[in-house]
Amino acid sequence: MDYTPEQLGAAYKKAIAAGDIDSANEIATALNNLVESQAPASTPASKPTTISAPAPDSVDYGNRVDGTKKGSGFLGEIKLPNGQVATEVSIGVNINGKEVEIPTLVPTLTAEQRDFIAKGGNPLTRQDIVKTAIEHASKRIAAGLSPFNEPAAGAFTISPEAEAIAKKYR
Repeated sequence: MDYTPEQLGAAYKKAIAAGDIDSANEIATALNNLVESQAPASTPASKPTTISAPAPDSVDYGNRVDGTKKGSGFLGEIKLPNGQVATEVSIGVNINGKEVEIPTLVPTLTAEQRDFIAKGGNPLTRQDIVKTAIEHASKRIAAGLSPFNEPAAGAFTISPEAEAIAKKYR
């Protein structure tokens, strides 16, 4: 049976609320597959994999503008030229008439776009990066998900491509 992102997002929220992490991870995988299948042709749609995230209190990446804790992002830690790490590189944008903070380090970036950010480039100076980030966030928001990769109970889903990219920058 085919499901819409909205249906999968609602099912994911119910599974989390019920504490059914295994089902939530399966639903997240299905949603990730659906979002990737709707991605531009230049983005390979590959089967996601679930990996363990650091324990919530083990790494403090600081807070977002709204005060929520930053996480390890979609690509994990990316080392910057100054020796610090980036996991989200957030920007404020307007989506559906609302100001929203979204990450720019998303799995749908091209290798060149990721390299630009990893080298310390400001994503706001690149409309192609901003557009890619907005498209990714819009799909997640439409599915009832946060624009950020917020792990449930220490596990989250990323594609094998994203995992390989993250390893490159660790």
